[in-house]
Amino acid sequence: MRQILAVAVLVFGILLSGCDSGATADLKKPADEVRKQAEGMSTADLEKRIGELEKVAEELKKTIGSKEPTEAQMTEISKLMEVTGIYAGELLKKKLK
Repeated sequence: MRQILAVAVLVFGILLSGCDSGATADLKKPADEVRKQAEGMSTADLEKRIGELEKVAEELKKTIGSKEPTEAQMTEISKLMEVTGIYAGELLKKKLK
């Protein structure tokens, strides 16, 4: 549960901070669109995007702190996990080829 909270805090914090990296923009897109985008990315680009998402998670973790996340924050955590999973899956497929 703490890991989920950490991710949620990071995503929420970056979204609130107005950071407009590719990773935060991806959190606003439908999963199918992110999946299509990931398929066209290089291994290096996928690794970079996953790193950006990790930073988002860290910021969200700082924002939530030791409090229970709100429903909106839990939604952001879910979206962050979904997008990160898409990129990680695509990265794994490319590395296994």
